[in-house]
Amino acid sequence: MGTILGLGIIVIILAGSNSLPYFLGKIFFELIGLMNSFIGWVAGHEAFVFKEIPFNFYKMAASYIYIYIYIY
Repeated sequence: MGTILGLGIIVIILAGSNSLPYFLGKIFFELIGLMNSFIGWVAGHEAFVFKEIPFNFYKMAASYIYIYIYIY
């Protein structure tokens, strides 16, 4: 995934300067298509979906505070 992200940044920079080679754009397009297909396949399986996670108000508030502190 990090490789795809790095390649995506390079593709965006090259596309912005109108110097993106066709084959590089095509490769990136196909990689994103494969990744989307895989995500769709995983999302179609019920075993991978978390349901009814017990979270009371205090745990939820603590989680939001933790996420806020972690980000900022």
